Amino acid sequence: MTWRMFYESFGHVIALIAGGLAFTRMQNFHKLLYLQILLYALSYVSSYQVIVYQRAHHLTLNNLWILNSYSALESLCLLLAFYTQLSQKREKQILAFLILPYLVLLIYDWSAHSIYTFYTLSFYAECVLMIITFSYLLYSIIHREPSEWKTKPETWMVIGILLYYAGTAPYMALFNALNDSHSKLLHILHLIINDLLCNARYLLLALGFWLLYKQNKPFQGT
Repeated sequence: MTWRMFYESFGHVIALIAGGLAFTRMQNFHKLLYLQILLYALSYVSSYQVIVYQRAHHLTLNNLWILNSYSALESLCLLLAFYTQLSQKREKQILAFLILPYLVLLIYDWSAHSIYTFYTLSFYAECVLMIITFSYLLYSIIHREPSEWKTKPETWMVIGILLYYAGTAPYMALFNALNDSHSKLLHILHLIINDLLCNARYLLLALGFWLLYKQNKPFQGT
């Protein structure tokens, strides 16, 4: 258990530390990403506490309701972070149009399925939404800073988010099917795919926070 917790969370811990160092230099974009990291920490600790309680009382082990709740909060933080970088009315209108299908699927999942079942539909919609929005943001950063984008903190933060959602989407879409009939395979895939990508995501966020800490020039949004 100790080894697994270290493997699952070492990237996240580094991002927490790096973000703490850079906090006084953060703009709203960075603060919302850091808030997402804090929410992840709360979700991670809570999920283990729930399992410990259930095991001690001989209950069925299931903490998926925490994951479902966290996913919705994660989406909110990331979308608000993206929104801070929009300056044109048309961009904001397109964002609202893109969010609508995700909200419909989220409401459907919450109303039609048990909270102890992973909400694959809304999570998959979240993945697609984050890939579209943050791909656009990455393009904007590179287009705006063609010669300096490699040293911009936001570049690596956005790349980390994109890597996670693009890589984990196919696996998470099959979560419930694998959980019902191939739990051992699900565990292996979780270690290889989800945990590896999660660490990569937070290490790149940590890199972004470290660059932000080392640089004095504030980030100018699109």
